Amino acid sequence: SDGTNRQQECFSLLLSKRTCDINGTTAKGKPLLIAACENGLSAEKLCLMLIERGADVNVIDKVE
Repeated sequence: SDGTNRQQECFSLLLSKRTCDINGTTAKGKPLLIAACENGLSAEKLCLMLIERGADVNVIDKVE
C-alpha cells in the first residue's frame, strides 16, 4: 500500500544515517527487528533492511 511504501522510504532514510542504532528498541523497549517482523509481510522489506545493516538476529524480546 501507499502508506507502507512511505514508511519503508522513511525507515530506509533513517537507517542510512550513521548514528542510527540498528539494535535499538522502540519506546516500549521492544527490539526494532522484532517490532518490524511482527508486522508480517507488510514489513518484510524493513526486516531485511535491518538484517542487512547488521541487526542482531538472535535478539530476545524481553517485553511481554
